[in-house]
Amino acid sequence: MSERFIGLIHRRKRTAEGEARPTRVVVIDPEGTTTNYDLENEFAEFDFVVGRLPTAYRPAEEADDVENFPRHWQLKKTRGKGSGFQVPCEFTGLKPGDQVATILGGSGSALTTALFRQGEKIGAKVWCLPSYELKQVRGSEEKDNDPFLLAKLLQDDPERFFPVTARSVSYLEVLVAYREWKDAQAARIAASQRLGQRLVGKLFLAVGLHPEAEILDRYQAALSSDKILEALETEEGRRERELEKLVKALPLFERLRERGIGIGTVAAIVAAVGNISRFPSRDGFVAYLGVHCKDGKLARRRTGEVANWVTTTRTALWNFVCISCNRNPDSFWGTRLRLNKERLRAKHPEVEIYTGTDGKPKKRYTDGHIHKMAIWRTATQVARWIYNQWTVLERQGDGDPNLPVIPIEREPVLV
Repeated sequence: MSERFIGLIHRRKRTAEGEARPTRVVVIDPEGTTTNYDLENEFAEFDFVVGRLPTAYRPAEEADDVENFPRHWQLKKTRGKGSGFQVPCEFTGLKPGDQVATILGGSGSALTTALFRQGEKIGAKVWCLPSYELKQVRGSEEKDNDPFLLAKLLQDDPERFFPVTARSVSYLEVLVAYREWKDAQAARIAASQRLGQRLVGKLFLAVGLHPEAEILDRYQAALSSDKILEALETEEGRRERELEKLVKALPLFERLRERGIGIGTVAAIVAAVGNISRFPSRDGFVAYLGVHCKDGKLARRRTGEVANWVTTTRTALWNFVCISCNRNPDSFWGTRLRLNKERLRAKHPEVEIYTGTDGKPKKRYTDGHIHKMAIWRTATQVARWIYNQWTVLERQGDGDPNLPVIPIEREPVLV
């Protein structure tokens, strides 16, 4: 069985400005010959996965049943006399024995999952490299050379890579399901808003004027009878159930649920992170979730700055602490939240008056300010604990699930 080394960088197929950005593939064959391929769309990506990516074409013959060829394989010749189709005659793609190198996380999660599943069938293997490792290897070189760097690095230094396993694929499945659920949710919200906007004008077109209370009655009646909105709600519910099923099957969820972290929070974090091996340190993970400190203060988006964190995880952690921990004050993280409040109030016993950037006097360390500070501090502690637990879980690998858990957090005790 010949062994080829393949470097693959998934890219969005077109930028906002319309520039083509195909997925790039570099193949190093056993003789050391390098071949480059550009996968211009998802059809080409699928063809590469199943080993039928066309690389050469010939004119269609009478014996060829053109209708049986996939439509994206058929290239029309110039119009006029002798016009016809061209059909592929040579193919390439994933083969038995191939070693594929790609990047952890990013936009290519679905493609990585497909490569892994096809590789299991035919005897190929998929490896992932954290982006920070590739950045170190790249140095000052251009990113266009990344596919070749991945293939060459896998050939020369495979210890740097993490194998794609069934467990890591389960994280990628959560990522895809989470995106589909959020898309369905956004479509349902947009349809509901459009419905409300249409009713505003229709109210004044009706014969006679009606009490203001009828506006809400009409809106509720329209919501309950609109077929498009009903279909979108059905789709959103189905996507949510699919996501919940995937999250509940994760060993990570079983571990985090012990301290009250729910499906929505786990789904948002797993979808954003993909694989904990992307982060060499806990601080990088916490910063990626958006609950870190910058210059001694909680990081926030300011004018002229780019937020380098994921807003969905930041919101999910805020909602978990603000809602779940407040409703369950005697739970582990509820107790931690109360403890943080007491410590912050002991540190800042009095409300302070200071001059803001606009020159006006402002207050800080009020009860509301202390409460908000405690929420963010607790969210940071939750993120650190998740990193520790996820890292321990991955170190245990796919072996005995009953291996002891390394104690990370002490039980909070109120004074």
